[in-house]
Amino acid sequence: VLQLLSEGADKEAVARERAAPALLQRLGGVRLRRGLWRVLRFGRRHGDGRGDVRIDDVELPPITPDEVLLKVVSSSMCLSTYKAVTLGPEHKRVPDDVADNPVMTGHEFAGILEEVGANLTDRYAVGQHVAIQPAMGLPGGESPGYSYPFYGGDASYTIVPKVAIDLGCVLPYDGDYF
Repeated sequence: VLQLLSEGADKEAVARERAAPALLQRLGGVRLRRGLWRVLRFGRRHGDGRGDVRIDDVELPPITPDEVLLKVVSSSMCLSTYKAVTLGPEHKRVPDDVADNPVMTGHEFAGILEEVGANLTDRYAVGQHVAIQPAMGLPGGESPGYSYPFYGGDASYTIVPKVAIDLGCVLPYDGDYF
């Protein structure tokens, strides 16, 4: 859905491609920016943090020695993403201040490592295929696609933080089919 939208397709064209037509209708206020994007920040909520979702062009910060940069190849959109969009901060995994500090959505995703932090070169390699374990099991419920400004699958690139790596949420994938 996001790829088609980022390429300038209108909502009707995306719906014809079987890309969640009901969700697209619900997200009638999506704003697009044309051009090359390093990251798509889907799930930027405005006002009270519910329903007003926009795609913004956002530059990612450099990774730290304990992080990896993932080029997202596939990301699914499921009912829990829809619930996070409609409930905003009332959703158990969405931060209370999401209207002021947007988070990236997309918690079921996989891709190819583009950069590997200096402290992780013994575990990961540039070009390696990985899948992301979406449930991190943290006491506060934090997880990709709900709780982090630069960690989610509805983007061209995402930064996988140290906490996710330490919890074993970056899963090597030997296949080529995403």
